[in-house]
Amino acid sequence: NNALTGLFEPIADNTFETVQGELRAGHFKPENVSEGQPPSARSIGFTKQVWRDAGKFPEDLYTGEDAKFCRKVEEAGHDWHIVQGAMVQWHMRPSWKDYWNQFKRYGEGDARAGGLLDYPAKILGVSKLFWRTIATWSGILGILLIPLHPGSLLGAVAGFGAQLAFKAGALRSSVEQVGMKAVPYWIGLVLTGSLGHFTGYYTEGTRGLF
Repeated sequence: NNALTGLFEPIADNTFETVQGELRAGHFKPENVSEGQPPSARSIGFTKQVWRDAGKFPEDLYTGEDAKFCRKVEEAGHDWHIVQGAMVQWHMRPSWKDYWNQFKRYGEGDARAGGLLDYPAKILGVSKLFWRTIATWSGILGILLIPLHPGSLLGAVAGFGAQLAFKAGALRSSVEQVGMKAVPYWIGLVLTGSLGHFTGYYTEGTRGLF
């Protein structure tokens, strides 16, 4: 196996960070990882041949570099293989501002990497980044259009509700750890991450137009 997916676990000191950890790392728990799942740069392994085949690691990107590299590895004909024993630890962001900035930078990196339609993580066979963008646009436009048409609230509920529903697993595991006080943090973190990524993606994506 020449392309390897390692695992990572969060380091959390309070409720805010615990819920973050479930949102950010829950899908990389040993019991949730499936063979073929592309890795994060936090825990990744590959041979020099894979590196060459993928056109080398995109070191010009500060964020979004792992998604682009994983996509290139797959396009070069390599499959990702899980290494259950490869575990690293990851400190969660200590404040809401830090969390917003983290996702804003993710959005900027994804815009530079050009991965809207071919992002390696998929939902129903379609880029997760594409679904997130559609849902966020629906939520934002639904809110903005409420003064003109109150029915637009349904668009906001559908857009942001879809993103909350997709993260329901993280809510369940968070409540199991810290109780119902996790709920407001979960809602706030899902929406903060979504809007932060959206802001970074479209700020960076339109930078060259003005």
